[in-house]
Amino acid sequence: MNEQETADIVEGGMQLESAICKAIGKRAVLRFTYNGYLRIVEPQSHGISTAGKEVLRGVQTGGGSASGPSLFGKLFEVGKMAGLGETGAVFAGPGIGFNPDDKGMIYVHCHLQPPGRHRSAR
Repeated sequence: MNEQETADIVEGGMQLESAICKAIGKRAVLRFTYNGYLRIVEPQSHGISTAGKEVLRGVQTGGGSASGPSLFGKLFEVGKMAGLGETGAVFAGPGIGFNPDDKGMIYVHCHLQPPGRHRSAR
């Protein structure tokens, strides 16, 4: 993803949703700045939080964080992300405790396929 594509994603809500869901589908590692820290995140799911905010649930594997590391997915408000892009790396699968029916979301746009489930060929 080049700089212009990243700028387009950050500025357009639907483009951002699409980019996050595409990254989840490809198991692409994402990078973005959030609350002043660069984050490296394995995206797990994307949707609307119980507080009505657009969010990404992801396992942070690198970068900084005021709250420290977590083996379980963190919720990131999409509106607070800057410089979203793919790192070029991919990850193996869902993190510990992954739940496609995320209780932190009232609506899930997209999520990783749980282990053992595969999309049917069409």
